[in-house]
Formats: sequence, structure tokens, C-alpha cells
Amino acid sequence: MDRQGRVYGPFSAQDDGFPNAGEVVQFYREQVKMSRARMAQLLNTSRRWITKMEKENAVSEMISRRRVLAQILSIPPILLGIGIVGEDNFLSQMGAHPVGVSTHLDGFVEYLDNAWSLSFAAGGTSMVPSTLQRAEKLKTVVAYGGTDAKKALVILNSYEQFLLVVGREQGSNFNEEAVVDTALETGDREAAAKADALRGLSYARKSGPQVHGWGLSIAAQVLAAMAKDAADVRKVLDLLDEARGMLDSAEPDIYRLNFTKERYPIIRAEALTPLLRVDPTKVDEVFAALDEAEKIVKPQFLRRKAHLELTYAQAAFYAKDHLGAVSAASSALELSRAIGSRRNERAIVLMYTGLQDKIGGTAEHKALGRLLTSTK
Repeated sequence: MDRQGRVYGPFSAQDDGFPNAGEVVQFYREQVKMSRARMAQLLNTSRRWITKMEKENAVSEMISRRRVLAQILSIPPILLGIGIVGEDNFLSQMGAHPVGVSTHLDGFVEYLDNAWSLSFAAGGTSMVPSTLQRAEKLKTVVAYGGTDAKKALVILNSYEQFLLVVGREQGSNFNEEAVVDTALETGDREAAAKADALRGLSYARKSGPQVHGWGLSIAAQVLAAMAKDAADVRKVLDLLDEARGMLDSAEPDIYRLNFTKERYPIIRAEALTPLLRVDPTKVDEVFAALDEAEKIVKPQFLRRKAHLELTYAQAAFYAKDHLGAVSAASSALELSRAIGSRRNERAIVLMYTGLQDKIGGTAEHKALGRLLTSTK
């Protein structure tokens, strides 16, 4: 039992004095009612390895890996021999005025790195509440001023951008204006470019290749969704080609934009799909892009797989392959619920409604309807 009265265990002790990590993992996995198969899927491993980890105490010694385990299973980090900087006593450790807190701020950066890694694997929506709490603590450091205020402001903007991107999966209405304002305060043009690209893209062309290319790809997707004629189709294709030209010179992805050669086929597929409304002749190019994207999406990236399945469904819908759209939408729904993506689910509901006057009453359409109304 700790000082807050929380009971941990009982677990046998390891040689280093910490609880048996395998027993800890099994206990908390069962507490959250997660199967070994589901856990293996999240960690991109096998069920047999999960069993070995629990029964033979074969838990990875890597801190980053243990942090992911702690997050997925809601394990108190101390039980795995790790700590999370930024608990409730963050400011109390530093006295009334938070000076000399650089070490603690480094911990905030590490936390966000792990949050992004988890978001790519499982959606990251479970981390939104704790990330919001840490953002509030960073705001306090900024408000106090001092030598660490500027560093805290830059980190705060990174937290706000995470919340803007990942929070949307949860249906949160995070303030986009706040993200832009904080980015501008930092004086970092590229941070401002990323934030402003999420609302208007006006800064993107002023930035380096990474943000520039990412901004172009976002602009292509926005225009594709609103395309009305052949001129719009041509503009989307031009933007995508220009974005691809940024890939060879793109810098390290410090802003977690994920604009890479590996990701580009997915970006292209998502932008091309809505164009089928205007130009059905692009159908072969769309499915070729989707097939290429599917080959490079790793099994552990559930969020990407969910988006890809949804894009397949939308492409099939626009191509008038209505039964194919239902099949892909069902797969997308299962994956989207696994990562807690309400946005994806809303899109599937809209598709289900759009299919009503086309295949309503068929067994496949009814089955999708049952899935949508079933207990999540």
C-alpha cells in the first residue's frame, strides 16, 4: 500500500526489490479485462510471447517499452521500476517559484514522445486526460516566468498540438486558436506553420520541406473533399505531386507530422478517394494507391489501419461497389472502436445512411446497422 492508500499486489519480489514484473502485467491485464490476444495486437507481438512475459517474468527492460505497458494497462509506473515526471507534486518539489526545473521539463518531453508512440499504435485517446493535466502544469511554469518559461512554452505548444490531433479522434473540441497563439508566442516559425496549417495553411509555404510538404498534403485532402470539376481534380493532383517533391529533402520529423516516404501512399490514397465523385476514371489509381498503402502499414499501427479501412470503404462507395463498401466499413468500425475513434465512427454512420437507398434491406446493410447499434 502506498501513501495514498492504493493497494498493489500481492506480487513476489525480484532480485532488485521491485515486484515481479510479469505478475504485475498479468494482474493489471486481467483488471482491465484485456485478453492476451488483444494485448499482443497492441504490442505487435504474439499471444505466446505475452504468456511467456507473464509466466516467466520476461518483461522488456527498455523503459520506453515499460511506459507503454503502464499506459495500456493502467499500471502504476513504480511497479515496473519506472517513474512518470509530472505527478501531482510537480510544482511542490520546486517550492513556491518553479526555478531550475529543466530536468523536470525534460521528463515532460519524454512523456509526450511516449504519448505519440502510443497514439500511432492504439489511437492515444486514453492519454488525453493526463496530457491535459500536464499541459495545465506547463501553463503554470510559463506564467511564473523565469529562465525556464520559454522552454516550457515550446513544450506546451507541442502538448497542445498533440491534443488537437489526437483529441479529435475522441470527439474533443480543442481550441485551434490557442494552438496557433502559443506557437506564435514561441517565435518558432515551423511550430506556427504546423499549428496554422490545421486551420488555414497560410504559414506552410514559408517553412522547411517537412512542414511545407505536410501542409501541401493537407491542402490536397481539403480541396479533394470539396472538388466540383476537372480543374479541382487537377489542382489536387498538382498539390500531391508538389508534396511528393518535398520528401527527398524533408528533415527529421521533430513535429510528429509523419510526412515520410512510407506515409505518402496513405496520404495520396486519402486525398484521391473523394475525387471519384467528380472523376470516376480515377478509380484504378485510387485503388492502386490504397493497395500500396496497405502493404506498408505495420500491424501495430491500429490508428492507421482504421483510417485505411475507412478510406477503402469510402473509395468503394464512390466507385458504386456498395457491398464492398459495407464490408470495409465493418472492418473499419471494429478497428475504430478499438482505438476509440468517434470521428471514424461518425463517418461510418454517414456512409450507412448514404447506402440506405442503394442497398437498404440487404443482409449486408442490416448487419452493418446491427454493428453500429451494438454495445461497444
